[in-house]
Amino acid sequence: MTTFEWTEDCQKAFEELKTHLLSPKILPQSRENEDLFLYLRVADLAMSSVLVMEDAGVLHNAETR
Repeated sequence: MTTFEWTEDCQKAFEELKTHLLSPKILPQSRENEDLFLYLRVADLAMSSVLVMEDAGVLHNAETR
């Protein structure tokens, strides 16, 4: 049986995650009748999502717009 050890690297990664979650990127306000796309990825131990909008045929998430 393997035991879990909380290391300094774990603490550093946790602090970086908290900082990232407290300052999320935000998409600009959507326009009326504009489609937004929600992509989900689900695995056994994690779930992630991204909200995307289209502008002139190019998809943008909060990081790229």
